[in-house]
Amino acid sequence: MSANPIEARVKTWIGAASAAGTRVYNGSRMQSTDLPAIVFEVTDGAAASLAGTTGNNLDQWSVTLKAVAETQFAAQNLAEDAVVRINSHSDFTTAGASVCYEPTYRTIEEPILGEGDEAAPAICTATLIIMHRI
Repeated sequence: MSANPIEARVKTWIGAASAAGTRVYNGSRMQSTDLPAIVFEVTDGAAASLAGTTGNNLDQWSVTLKAVAETQFAAQNLAEDAVVRINSHSDFTTAGASVCYEPTYRTIEEPILGEGDEAAPAICTATLIIMHRI
């Protein structure tokens, strides 16, 4: 695996320009933080050397993104935007690098009504397999 931890790279790939802004978290999010937000988790990773090449390695990761927003529509749009940002980041568009991801499978959790006027946010989950040739 490369020296730059994948968690830091995923955060960079999504970037602060998304609707979540700087609210991109690894692992968990404090309930009191503003919305929208993205929580991601790297669940698996592997590295391999490509045969017949010098200095070319292939890193592969499983990443789960949870887009958290006030409405289902906003959560789904945020998840889709994060996937596009990862796929179009310069790490993957420069010569010698590539990305391939499985289709995202989305699970949308509707907002849960709490006590009184309280409502929980909507969550849209996207699962990706990222392959990065370095």
